[in-house]
Amino acid sequence: MVRVGQLSTYTFGGAATAARRLHDGLLRIGVDSRFWHRDDAENSVDDSRFAPLPLLPESSGGLLEPLRSQWDRLGRRQARVDWRRHLEERPGGFEVFSQPQLARPTRVDVAALQADLLHLHWVAFLFDHPTFFASLPKRLPLVWTLHDQAPFTGGCHYASGCDRFQTHCGNCPQVAAPQDQDVSRHGFEVRRRALRGRRLQVVTPSHWLNRSARLSDIWPAATEFSVIPYRLDLQRYRPVDPRPIRQEFGIDQTDFVIVFGAEDVANRRKGMPHLARALERLEPQVGWHALVFGDGELPRLPDWIRVHRLGYVRDEERKVHCLSAGDVFMLPSLEDNQPQTGLEALACATPVVAFAAGGIPEYVRDAETGWLAAVGEVDPLAQRLLSAASDRERRQELGRRGRQLMEREFPLELQATRMTRLYESLLGQATSRKSA
Repeated sequence: MVRVGQLSTYTFGGAATAARRLHDGLLRIGVDSRFWHRDDAENSVDDSRFAPLPLLPESSGGLLEPLRSQWDRLGRRQARVDWRRHLEERPGGFEVFSQPQLARPTRVDVAALQADLLHLHWVAFLFDHPTFFASLPKRLPLVWTLHDQAPFTGGCHYASGCDRFQTHCGNCPQVAAPQDQDVSRHGFEVRRRALRGRRLQVVTPSHWLNRSARLSDIWPAATEFSVIPYRLDLQRYRPVDPRPIRQEFGIDQTDFVIVFGAEDVANRRKGMPHLARALERLEPQVGWHALVFGDGELPRLPDWIRVHRLGYVRDEERKVHCLSAGDVFMLPSLEDNQPQTGLEALACATPVVAFAAGGIPEYVRDAETGWLAAVGEVDPLAQRLLSAASDRERRQELGRRGRQLMEREFPLELQATRMTRLYESLLGQATSRKSA
């Protein structure tokens, strides 16, 4: 039986949800998967297979160890000063910017992991890159599923059109006072040195992210790339009766309902202001409602649309009912990998109206499972939305096709099987190198 250690900073949130879904899928097909995460109270999960990442105590041996430790502390202290100088007053509207060095070393206790292979997910702030990777045996196979661009940049999680990560970053538009030797250059070099000499299998959920990752100069020469999309438990995410949710919010069965959801709806990259402007382009509509889940402040929407805020919805059954109650799901992301909200909507037979950003067109297929508009183009987005609203039979047909697509290409078992084959291949290669 393959023993895999899944590493994720958090146990909740978009990337962590994707990691947990894979973990569950692997367990179902007999893989011994364990989930290691950051040690804080909010990450606690009542499951023996979830635990904080085990770390070794800081070393105190050797005559030169005090000098090395002091030198390391001074370097980290200066790095933190530089990071604060460049990040505390950085331009607004961007994603988090994560540094690869933490305040203290994080050497993992490999024996405690009891794993034949490590699978990294979204690991920003989970470990200190230099000491973490140095503590891993070179023969230990490593898989890294990318949920955004952070692992191959100097710190940004989405590059927003910048291509400096292809070489070495620097002059970063996402930091205060950008310059050639700014914190993005420092972060890029720290990451690159930490990975030097490693054999990595990089997995991306979308072809868009795969193409982007391959352009970066951060990866070791032996790095291999593959695309394995997110998948869902289609027994859990399925079409259900929309009437209870509609009745809860006073929505008539003939009213038109758009659904929008993100972890933070105020995140500029998720495009909520563009959706607001698209709605403003329309003539006032009677009987339109918006179900919005997620935290954050919404932009002002037209007065003629009734907005129902659901907050952060962790209960998956509640989310399934909300998605099923929608006539369309809006996905106006300006930059994205493979947003799971769109997958969830299609699994509930709700078609998607979206910008053709990132990996979205890989499953929101225009005139097949939804409607697409060019990225950032508000008028076409409004036209696609109005087309969906005006043709009930058409959107129901696209919803059915969306569900069929999910059943054909996105069942959780398929992801788990493909990942297991990848694990077995890597373990076989590691055995061959060891015996050579």
